[in-house]
Amino acid sequence: MNIIQRNGDLRLYVSDGQYVMDGGTTGRHSLCVDVSSLERVQAHWRGFQESNVELGGCGTDVVLPVENLSQALVCSLISGEAPRSTDYHFEITIMKDSWGHADQELRDQFLTNYGKVTKADVHKLYDREFFDPNCEVYEFWIEGKRVSWQEFREEVDKVAEANRLVRTEKLTKPTPVRELTPFQKIKESVKSQREEARLEAKSCWPFVMSRGVEFFAQHRTNHNLVFETLGHSSHDPVNVTKKELLENIKWVCDEYKDIDPSEFEFCLCGGFDGNDTLKDFHYDYEPWVSEWDTFKFDYQLNEIGGSSNV
Repeated sequence: MNIIQRNGDLRLYVSDGQYVMDGGTTGRHSLCVDVSSLERVQAHWRGFQESNVELGGCGTDVVLPVENLSQALVCSLISGEAPRSTDYHFEITIMKDSWGHADQELRDQFLTNYGKVTKADVHKLYDREFFDPNCEVYEFWIEGKRVSWQEFREEVDKVAEANRLVRTEKLTKPTPVRELTPFQKIKESVKSQREEARLEAKSCWPFVMSRGVEFFAQHRTNHNLVFETLGHSSHDPVNVTKKELLENIKWVCDEYKDIDPSEFEFCLCGGFDGNDTLKDFHYDYEPWVSEWDTFKFDYQLNEIGGSSNV
């Protein structure tokens, strides 16, 4: 807590990003440091002193001149920095000679509903249930500057309309279609083709089990050539990860160096087994009741016959 000025029991100080005024019979009053100009602090501090001096019981009968609150003094008490300007905002406060007498619960509810309002939340100010601007009880502020109710209302209307246009533009603006990478296209193909095969198997068998995902390689034109993958059968299950997929492709290309990598074509495939009961799956089942495979792709994972997008 950094004391800016004392007057009897009355104190003006900075704490947790707030200018705080307390010690009087009207209760505690605070302003946000980030959005309060020196002129605004001076106006509120003067009003706070006047209200409490009139009521008595604050240990003083004089009002200190607010001009003593120089910008240099205030700034030196806020970690050596001037109050920062933050988001454009509106603020409504209850005036100096009445806010301290307001019912505490009502005042707290008022400040919850209004208080500082950002540009995005300006619609809050359209709720008239809480205050009558014509009763001259309220102060209206825009970016730390006190304004008339008319000025305040006009600015709120402008910002509300601007916000409405932004929301409308967001709703009507088409969402750009995200271009999938070659590997993402392969994964999407695995997902859709495997689901079709699963549904086909379920249409004939009460219980089905996946045979996993297999990596398959062949020559683009000579389909009689049979290739092994990673030194194993081409039917060994693989994980659908980019790392493992590229490892399989590299192994094939290294193993068959006499064939140009561009002459290979690859795909992922799989299927489902079926059975009438779940418990018999380990020793008695119908294999390959449905099958699936992805599109063919080259050693760079680009779809053969499709668009290249490395």
